[in-house]
Amino acid sequence: MHRLPDRAAALGLLAAAFLLPWLAFVADKALAWVTGIAALLALPVLVRERAHVRWTFGNGWARLALASLLALLALLLLSPFWGAAEHADAMQKLAWRTALAFVAGLPLVLAAGAGTVDRRHLVPALLAGLAVAAAITVIDAATGHLLLKIRTVFGDRVPTPDGVMAAAYEQSPDRYLRRFNDFWVVAVLSAAFVLSGLRRAWLFPAGLAVLLFVSLKTISETAQLISLIGIVAWLLCRFTGRAGVFVLSALTVAVILATPVLFPALNGLFLSVFDGSNLLEWKILERFEIWAALSETVAAAPVLGHGIEYQRLAVAYPGPGTYFLPDKLWHPHSLPVQLWQDLGLLGALAGSALAAGCFGATLRMDPGERPAMAALVAMSLGALAATHSIWLGWWLCVFFLLAAFAVARARTTVEHA
Repeated sequence: MHRLPDRAAALGLLAAAFLLPWLAFVADKALAWVTGIAALLALPVLVRERAHVRWTFGNGWARLALASLLALLALLLLSPFWGAAEHADAMQKLAWRTALAFVAGLPLVLAAGAGTVDRRHLVPALLAGLAVAAAITVIDAATGHLLLKIRTVFGDRVPTPDGVMAAAYEQSPDRYLRRFNDFWVVAVLSAAFVLSGLRRAWLFPAGLAVLLFVSLKTISETAQLISLIGIVAWLLCRFTGRAGVFVLSALTVAVILATPVLFPALNGLFLSVFDGSNLLEWKILERFEIWAALSETVAAAPVLGHGIEYQRLAVAYPGPGTYFLPDKLWHPHSLPVQLWQDLGLLGALAGSALAAGCFGATLRMDPGERPAMAALVAMSLGALAATHSIWLGWWLCVFFLLAAFAVARARTTVEHA
């Protein structure tokens, strides 16, 4: 008979799995609350089952990932003191929110290795959550995005003097459709996790191809990007084995470490090749204009960086403004750029080690499952590489939850082998 703490911890993780694919549509910050509650429920198991917890970090790659996360947490806690004095209070507030996501997420990952839940229960919970996400998508599309308009009113705190419905119908597509992006990205990552555990390996790339096709019908370019990354990464690891994992890891680390010189160089290359005459070219030039301009700010604080969320809080957009037209840039839209700009070389090294540790941890998995899990790591990093800000607390919680699910599944795979 299961002890009460074990049942409570399992319930917390399963509830998080059910809510993950669709809760971002209702209220993105609620995911952080779900993660925190699940972590609190898991604490008694975490304390008692220390031997199982040690299994979670039973090899060098996993220990590298943990050490990197702790290093990032330390840098984040210190980062407000490197920012400009007039922004120190706001930076400190953001740093603590990010730190709390780490404090909630790390115990949850550890508890997942303590035997609180297994894949037989985890996958049905995720599937049920995905069914809710699909229903939201269908109903929203059938009602002219009414659900999304209402979501925007509440999410953006739009004044409603004539009522919520009147304010909703006043929303323009360029405003309310952007809120679909985060919801769709989280749903795609959740679906990819389910696909990664299917017995017939070819269903993973086939499922991602379907998700890619559907995402082309939306405005979620990030979902399109990560679906494509997942397919390519799976094919690479499927046909090259362990070598493919090392290639993915090496490419990721190389891009992160070379960002300050790589992105300006690529921006110059694309400017010489593209003229922005179609939407795809315009988006490529827009993003690389941002990344190149922000990369050039690294030289002013190369070792410790400018401080968490520096671009959002401290400065106007420093670029030419040819393709990215607003004069203020809140988010860097890039994992490597933001690591360098906010935390400098030390942050880039910690981020590189974390990526290498995550890819390396897939090497302990069954060869049949390894390509899909390595692809999921690549998709997660791709989502962070294209998101608004990598320090959003609720967004970090998405990846901690996925990591916890992966640990739980890896443990039960070993136990049932």
